[in-house]
This record gives sequence, structure tokens and C-alpha cells, in this order.
Amino acid sequence: MDNADDAWRRVIASIRAHPDQVIKAVAIEVGEPPAVVRRPVETALRMLANRAGRAKAESEFRRAGAAAAREGVPPARLFDRYASSAWAIWDAASTDESLGRRDLQDFGAVLMRGLDLAAAAFAEGYAEVDREVVARDAGRRRALFEELVTTPPLDRLDATRRRRLADRHGLDPDGAYRLIALSNGRRSSELKTMQLATKVARILASEAPDDASRRVRLPWVSEWRGWAVVIAAASGSDDIRTRFEAQADPSWIAVRGSEVRGVASLADAMIPLRDTLRTAEQTGRRGWIADPNELALETMLTLDQTLLRRTVDQELGAILSDERMGRELIETLRVYFEAGENVREAGRRLHLAARTVSYRLQRATKLMGRPLDGASRERIAVALYALRYDGRYPQAAEPDRS
Repeated sequence: MDNADDAWRRVIASIRAHPDQVIKAVAIEVGEPPAVVRRPVETALRMLANRAGRAKAESEFRRAGAAAAREGVPPARLFDRYASSAWAIWDAASTDESLGRRDLQDFGAVLMRGLDLAAAAFAEGYAEVDREVVARDAGRRRALFEELVTTPPLDRLDATRRRRLADRHGLDPDGAYRLIALSNGRRSSELKTMQLATKVARILASEAPDDASRRVRLPWVSEWRGWAVVIAAASGSDDIRTRFEAQADPSWIAVRGSEVRGVASLADAMIPLRDTLRTAEQTGRRGWIADPNELALETMLTLDQTLLRRTVDQELGAILSDERMGRELIETLRVYFEAGENVREAGRRLHLAARTVSYRLQRATKLMGRPLDGASRERIAVALYALRYDGRYPQAAEPDRS
């Protein structure tokens, strides 16, 4: 065995010392320049000379596969280089008379096992590079998404750059689009938001956030600042609504934006969606919202919480500070306005005598220091509506109709 091993090493050493004949044979076989096939020949000879173990050989071939993938070499061509190298080395070794028949059989078996090992390891190397590329492309797509929906182009140069990036990722720079923003409730965790984006992608049969595709497919779903945001072709938004209403969780909120032309308009289109979605979260609105203007009034009242509270305090603060009757007075004022300022109808709705309603209204006007007429009436009506969204007074925000 030792003599056979010595003969093996001697033969491989002889080929390694003068590899040009083997390299030339391989180059002719695969139809590539000798400089290209030199590396696979030398790698195969080195592995044979060292009688490398499986783990080491596998690692070597995996690195070779990864290197070829980064260079853009097709897997079949890489394997062809190594297979041709194995056969050329076998031909060279078989002419050496110091190797007996059994030695040649063992030598051939090692070469064949090496090719099997190389094929599997090459595939792993290519897969490793593919994962790197996908991760890198996914990061680039995520950056593009963030840029498209967050800020409008700074100038014409920036708009041109975005058009080029969009085109590179498969988006028509001048296409017609709609944005759809979705939420599963206020203060969602990052994990829940990612789960929402994945579920939405599944409903829409589109790409999930971690999809392996290197090009954008519409509808394009991504997590964005606690929400799921969809970039959809404008022509397909009705179908999206149908799927949403058929399959979505009833606790979800979805706001559909207006149709826009070109990727440069997406950031401007996102502004009303963002404001409307926040308003829907705050006011408890759920389901499909076809137009952000449906909540324009609520959005106006809730965008600035400080101003909303100042409005409530200015118009209704004196009533709300009445611990004994504040809630009842607020409820009476609200129903009084809903009833068209008809005392008798307000009493019917509140299950109270008209006289009791009149007393409560008198008490409210006394606390406020002004009558319920003219401009005062309008200001109080607006303040009552704003009170619904002032979290400091949950007991007074909605009437008790039980």
C-alpha cells in the first residue's frame, strides 16, 4: 500500500511539474484558451497530490463554484472544465508504467468520486452566490421602495436618477400607479407589520417582502414604517379591492390613493394616505377606504393633537370640568344638535322630559358663558365633534345611548 501510494504521488508530481500537456488537452476538449482551464487542472492535481479528504475537497470545490458564479461562468461550463481535467489527468497517468492495474483502478475511482463531489459542491457554491445577489438586490429594491414613497424628487436630476433606478428594477417610469396603505392597528410591532405585509402579498398573489425575484412584480408589497404599502398598477386596483374585501382580516384598514402618472409622483401620493391611515387608526375606522377624502374632516381635526385639545378646552372646558354633570351636559348638547336643535326631539332620543333637556342646556350655556346661537353654535358643534378624538375624556367622547 505504501509503495502504491508512493507511486501515486510520484505520478501526480510528475504531471504537476509539467502540466502543459494536460492543460492543452483540456483546452482543446472544452474549446477554451489554456489560460482559462489552467486553474481547474491545477486544482484537480493539487487535490489528488494531497489525497485531500472529503471535507477539504468539498470546501475547495464549493469555493471554485462560488468564484465561477461571481465571474458569470455557467455551471455546465465549469463542470465541463473539471470533467475534462479529470479525463486528461487519467490519460496522462495511465501511460505511466509504474502504476499497476489495481492502482489505476483506484486512481480512476478517486477521479469519479471527485467529480460527483465537485458537481454537488459547485451547486452549493452557485447557490451561495445567488443568495448573496438576492440579498443585495432585495436591499436595493427596499431602498428604492423607501425612496419612491418617502420624498419627492429634489430636482430634475434626482427625478431622472429615480426613473433610471425604477426601469432597472422593472418598473415603468411613466406608468400609471396607485398606492394602497394598510394597517392592522396602532403601534404594531415590526414583526406584526412584516406578517401583515406577507399576508397582504399572499392575498394579492404578489411578491412577499423576502421574495427571491430580482425584479419588481406588481402589485409590489413592502413593510413601511409600521404599515404595509402596495404599489399597484392603476388598472388593477379594483381587483385588489375585491380580493381585500373577500380575504382580509376585518381588523385591517386599507386606504387607496388616487391614480398617479410616473414613479416620481408616488411620494406626493403617499402623503394623504399616510395622514388618512393614521386618522383611521385613531378613530377606529376599519375596512376599505376608497378615497382618502372620506376621512378629510377627521384628518383635519386629528393631525394636530395639541391644537385639537386647545379647541376642546376653549369651547367645552368649563363643561368638562364639572365633575357632577359634565358628561350628561356634553351628551345633551350633542343630541340637541343632532336633533336639529329641537328640544322635544332631543328629549325623546335621550328618554328625558323636554323640561330636563331645557334645564341642561341652560346649565351648559351658563358654564360656557355664552348662548347657543350664531357663531357660538357652530364653534360648539365643531368642538363636540373634535371631542370624539380627544383621548383625555373617554367617558364624554361618545354619547351613552343604552
